[in-house]
Amino acid sequence: MGSKRYQDVVARQVAERLRSGENLIIIDVREPHEFAAGHIPGAINIPLGELRAHLDRFSPEAEIFLVCRSGVRSAEAARIMAGSGFRRIRNIQDGMLGWEGPIAK
Repeated sequence: MGSKRYQDVVARQVAERLRSGENLIIIDVREPHEFAAGHIPGAINIPLGELRAHLDRFSPEAEIFLVCRSGVRSAEAARIMAGSGFRRIRNIQDGMLGWEGPIAK
């Protein structure tokens, strides 16, 4: 099989970029009750099952970070987005379990 069409990153890398003042597009693909319990500040909640219906909200050229609890659902979301023509998808592979930055509720 060919290589995957998205890049894995770890939560620490994303937290460092946010701390440096970058404005990142982060999509949290967990369910609303999980998102409400705590999420990365500024993240957009689009549950995995609803992702395809929202793809037109984003530019295929934009760098987009995907997160879930542990990296499994976000990897599936990354496959969906990459397969739909998005070129700069980043999967936060350790998910919220690896997140040590600020938490919004």
